[in-house]
Amino acid sequence: MRGAPRRAAAPRSAAERWTLVISDLVPGGDGLGRLPDGRIAFVRGGLPGDSVEIEVEADKGSHVFARVISLVTPSPDRVEAPCPIVDQCGGCPLMKLSAEAQARAKESMLRQSLTRLARLSEAELRLVRPLHSVGGALGYRNRLRMQHRSGHLGFFREKSHDWVRVHDCKIASSELNDLLRATRERLSGAPSFLEAVELRVLADRDTPGGARAVSLLVKEDSREAEKALAQTVGPLEGLGVVRVVPLRGRARPAHPETFQKLWVEPETYVLLAPFAFNQVNLAVNERLIELVLERARAANAETFFDLYGGAGNFTLPLLRRGLSGTLVEVQAESVEAARRAAEAQGLRGGEFVPGDVPIVAKQLLSSGRSADVVILDPPRKGALPALQAALGLAKKAILLVSCDPPTFARDLRFLLDRGARLLDVTPLDMFPQTHHLEVLACLDVSSSGGGTIEE
Repeated sequence: MRGAPRRAAAPRSAAERWTLVISDLVPGGDGLGRLPDGRIAFVRGGLPGDSVEIEVEADKGSHVFARVISLVTPSPDRVEAPCPIVDQCGGCPLMKLSAEAQARAKESMLRQSLTRLARLSEAELRLVRPLHSVGGALGYRNRLRMQHRSGHLGFFREKSHDWVRVHDCKIASSELNDLLRATRERLSGAPSFLEAVELRVLADRDTPGGARAVSLLVKEDSREAEKALAQTVGPLEGLGVVRVVPLRGRARPAHPETFQKLWVEPETYVLLAPFAFNQVNLAVNERLIELVLERARAANAETFFDLYGGAGNFTLPLLRRGLSGTLVEVQAESVEAARRAAEAQGLRGGEFVPGDVPIVAKQLLSSGRSADVVILDPPRKGALPALQAALGLAKKAILLVSCDPPTFARDLRFLLDRGARLLDVTPLDMFPQTHHLEVLACLDVSSSGGGTIEE
């Protein structure tokens, strides 16, 4: 309208700077603010409540991406971080927020995904439970992946390949930090094609200090590389199971004698190959297992499919409760480890199938198979290719587990659009000090056949 006051224009040059207030965090961990003209700014390094000076790094027209240049007024929720390199490392971007503020931020990020991507109604949003926190916010990790540079170990800065040397990690367990120090001391003279080192310490009742594994990730896999690594691997042998894993090509199968126990609940353990996936936070993982068992009981389930089942994190506890079911997992080593763990513990009723999950799920459906409950615990990219088959396989309920709220919301919307009914969503703080979280959704699919679920 003629004569109306004009708002100040936001910068169109990536070199210009502005001051704004961070109102929230968005999925991915960036701070959310607004420029003087009302456009949204996604700000790397900003925390809710901060007043910050920012520099625009990318102008997308309707919004900008920026980074914090200076902290003008700190948020009242800021605390002193216990880690001296928190600003350089970038692995714990929420460490300067109080525990209460971290919980609010994570609940908000999940709600944003559920509103924008899953398009949940207000009634459905009321089914989202508060964030579950179990155990401490420090010293919880049992696994670290470190980047190797000239005999030293470190992390990449967040969203970059800038290397930061690390002596110990505040969110790693004391046993894992001991292994980190011992490994670092013995890596002098390691060849340049040693790209990274993964360290793991598993709580094992039979092994004082935990079962330890060191995996060396190398850029090339050849006889010459093996010879060059000999002087590196030798000194490491006393630290635990040591395995060389090529970054490209197929890793050599691990011998079953190298499988290690991980107690996932008081009476049940899984077996893990040295480089197999496991949840990094054992206390929260145990609570996640309890929730899955509760949902299976509520569905009066007797049978299950565990898709993306890994080494049996859910399958083995379910078998112990007398259910029968099928684990499907692409990593053949993990499938064999799950089978051996079930046999060693006398757990009957399990079927263990290696293969690409979407393909195997479709084959199971085509052969007329079904089960009361289908569990999906996919990697970060989600379970979309397997969801249609999962709907056909499940008679009563689908339990969807995810570590990524946006892909979780996308997959949840797919299931809801095809007749599933949401019963609840439970976020778990699997990764304190970071913007990541684990999420479990329970969906009733009994309208397509089968019984009902007790709410």
